[in-house]
Amino acid sequence: MLRDQMWMVFGGIPMMIQAKVSLDRLNDFLRQTELLDEFDPNAKQTTIADNVEANTELIGIRNASFTWTSESTGTVTPGSSRRNFTLRVNDEVVFRKGKINLIIGPTGCGKSSLLMALLGELHYIPAGPDSWCNLPRAGGVAFAAQESWVQNETIRNNILFGSPYDEKRYKKVIYQCGLSRDLTLFDAGDKTEVGEKGLTLSGGQKARVTLARAIYSQAQILILDDVLAALDVHTARWVVDKCLQGDLVLGRTVLLVVSTRADRCGTRANGSSQTHNVAMTSPIADFVVALGSDGHIISQGTMSNALATSKTLTKKLKAKEAELHKVEETVDGEVPEVPESKSGKLMVAEEIAEGHVSWLARESSHPRWETSLMGDSKTVLHWNGWFLPVALLVHIHLQLGTDRGLACRSNLVPG
Repeated sequence: MLRDQMWMVFGGIPMMIQAKVSLDRLNDFLRQTELLDEFDPNAKQTTIADNVEANTELIGIRNASFTWTSESTGTVTPGSSRRNFTLRVNDEVVFRKGKINLIIGPTGCGKSSLLMALLGELHYIPAGPDSWCNLPRAGGVAFAAQESWVQNETIRNNILFGSPYDEKRYKKVIYQCGLSRDLTLFDAGDKTEVGEKGLTLSGGQKARVTLARAIYSQAQILILDDVLAALDVHTARWVVDKCLQGDLVLGRTVLLVVSTRADRCGTRANGSSQTHNVAMTSPIADFVVALGSDGHIISQGTMSNALATSKTLTKKLKAKEAELHKVEETVDGEVPEVPESKSGKLMVAEEIAEGHVSWLARESSHPRWETSLMGDSKTVLHWNGWFLPVALLVHIHLQLGTDRGLACRSNLVPG
């Protein structure tokens, strides 16, 4: 009975340790993750106005403000700086359905905040009875974040993301997103595992995998948050010409964010400036929204309206357009065949040799104890040969001694 109890205790210890580790991870996620603010049970639920309910296909915002934190509770995002940025839409902005909508502006002006406001990730503050914010989700919404997000899975599974595999559509997505040549660099092609946080992929490759996931999906609305920022000029030109103008995007609503200001050194680490991307995407944009540095919409309509608000941007775009004429399409060719010979797994199963160990190997690997018996003859005793039998004999001897002792005691008891 005691042996069974000890077996249950030691068998349950590993499960208890695993449960404790899992609970600690959940606790860290819920308590230490950077959250916007605390839950307020008294917060009022804001709804869309009646004038929008008649036409729920509209994509836009009217007369409203958006903040990252709730001003009523006084809570702030954990960190060294307060996220007190406020996005204001004083009039109305309605994006074109089935067209490419471009959102431009300097770094930190609120372009990503505008996308988050449409997705419902910011606090909605209506300014009047006619305020509304709407993003129809009936046809599906695909979001490609500025910071590329990939799973610890194969490249193919990261692109499919649970969708059924359509070979024709999949190969077309690979080609249009400029991933064909990249897949030839891996022994297993698209069967290669990207690892934790995409450690086997570069920044540009992760950005294109994230873009390919959105393009492959059947969502009717594509929200692309500065997906061209991590690409060089040649690759960005290929994505704009082949993907954003391709048949897979035709008829879908695209909200594309592009920054209009380069880094401090003027050029990004990948050899391109952000103004390059504006020059490449402006010819294909059907509707352009320009934001100012204070979080206000300064113009909307055509690119000419946006350029009229900034003479500096106009000069930069003219210079970049002249440079882009020299860029040749050298990113991809035909779709290569993906090798099938290797699995592409980062962690392989442990190799275990099966069979028996020969007597010579055991003799060479274990120490020999030699004892002289009957003159010159020697008997070689190995640990494997004598330890277990001797231990078994000792156990039997002790058990017999215990049984005899119990028998003697039972005979001595008066009865």
